Amino acid sequence: MSVNFGIVADVTADPGSFLAGRANPELFGTDVTTLIGRIVEAVDSGRLTPEQIDEAAYKLLVLRGRVALRAVQE
Repeated sequence: MSVNFGIVADVTADPGSFLAGRANPELFGTDVTTLIGRIVEAVDSGRLTPEQIDEAAYKLLVLRGRVALRAVQE
C-alpha cells in the first residue's frame, strides 16, 4: 500500500516499494509539522481532489492501526 502526496511526501507500508527508501520525511530533514501544513495547503488550494483525500485518509488510518497494533504487541 502506498500513498503518494506528490507535492510533499510519500508514505508506504510496502518495504519492496520504490518509495520505501524515500518514505521517511525525517531522513531528508523534513519537519513533520511543516509537511502536514503543506498537505493542508494542497487540500485547501484544490490540488488534491476529495477522492484523493478520501483514499489517502483511509490508507493513513490503516497504517495508524498497524502502528497501534505493533505498540500493543511490544
